[in-house]
Amino acid sequence: MRLTQLLRVYFPRKKNIPGLKYAGKNQMVKPVITSKKTAAVDKMMRTEQNLQYINNPYLSAEEERVYGMDHPKKEKRKRAFLESKRKPFFLDKTLEDHYKDTVYQNKKWE
Repeated sequence: MRLTQLLRVYFPRKKNIPGLKYAGKNQMVKPVITSKKTAAVDKMMRTEQNLQYINNPYLSAEEERVYGMDHPKKEKRKRAFLESKRKPFFLDKTLEDHYKDTVYQNKKWE
């Protein structure tokens, strides 16, 4: 009993808030930290910069439409893809050709 009283004096019980700590009737107010302030300002500045890029694009709408449709690299890739589709999947190769390339070169007769 004396030990309990002694511990209560040196280690007082922490008073908890019932329920969620930062919501409801008995909520605690979160302290404002400078790092949170700077993060919020950075986020707002980034958002503002993005809005400026969206409102003032480098290309006009007409230039962007033409660039997307008739780009030479895009046409080149499209033609290469269509050519690869037209080629046969496997070239005709006979059994004699296969053996002539592989087996008969390394075979030595005595």
